[in-house]
Amino acid sequence: MKNLKKPIITMLVFVIITSCFNIAQTNQGFAQSLLAPTDFDVQVHKNNIHLTWKNSKNSNTITYNIVERSVDKGEFQRHAYLSGSTESYYDYSISNGHIYTYRVQTINSQTVKSPYTPEIEAVYLYPTNFRIANKFTNQIDLEWEYPTLNIKRDTDYYIVIERRENTYTAWEEIANLPSTETTFRDYTVVSDTWYYYRARIRYDEDNYSYYIPSASGINAQTQHPLTTPLWGHSISQNIIKLSWDMSDSYEGSVILERKTSSGDFAHLATSRETSYLDTGRTAGETYTYRLCMQSENGQKSEYTEEINITAELVSAPSD
Repeated sequence: MKNLKKPIITMLVFVIITSCFNIAQTNQGFAQSLLAPTDFDVQVHKNNIHLTWKNSKNSNTITYNIVERSVDKGEFQRHAYLSGSTESYYDYSISNGHIYTYRVQTINSQTVKSPYTPEIEAVYLYPTNFRIANKFTNQIDLEWEYPTLNIKRDTDYYIVIERRENTYTAWEEIANLPSTETTFRDYTVVSDTWYYYRARIRYDEDNYSYYIPSASGINAQTQHPLTTPLWGHSISQNIIKLSWDMSDSYEGSVILERKTSSGDFAHLATSRETSYLDTGRTAGETYTYRLCMQSENGQKSEYTEEINITAELVSAPSD
């Protein structure tokens, strides 16, 4: 019996060693055959970055997909641990003005890893402080800003500006500019009219940012036009006559102002006539005037140039 024990023990050791070797070989072969996901793609949406891929055929094993992310070219960190059947992921933990780089890897339950997908970069960017910079009778100026990227990137994004008039509900696209632009002048406006503006970034053909500052937009009213100069002269030591042009069809009025001793202008008269007599002046004093026009709904034009007139008796011209 003792003579049989030694061969049996030797055979058991051989079987164990052979089994371990075969398992190692199997794991090595599995590791070499675990394939990375294919067709990896990244798209920027209004409030997330969407990752998609196709899982490779790694048969006879349970697999998982690992999403790794780098922010502003920093170190990659594990960002999501997903089922091996999953082929997309939405990253909502993003903020304006940052660069996100992604890669995906497949692993099995024994942590055997596939190669990584190619790394894909996404710039999450949209304008801020969209505002009315200036408004005139026939022009409205718009301005906006972007966050400063920690790493310089030139994107192929576009900013789309839309406009509607106060009496309409439909918006129209009036500008499609590279995202490097931060100003726009709208010359296609008419005087004394309310306009609404909004903007959004076009990331690609199908994806846009949220509207800035909101879907309802911001508004501005173009100025009422100034169609006349102001002129005048002294007709006595105490009376100054002021004159301007006004057509019979004009439905608004003019507002006259005179500068006070403090240097501010004060209201002098509102008139639908074409002249005004400023009485009770002090002989020898010089007075400063200006005029603006006001529409029937209360919208004012810009002011005329200021004019200075001295209260004095002016002799009639001789023949």
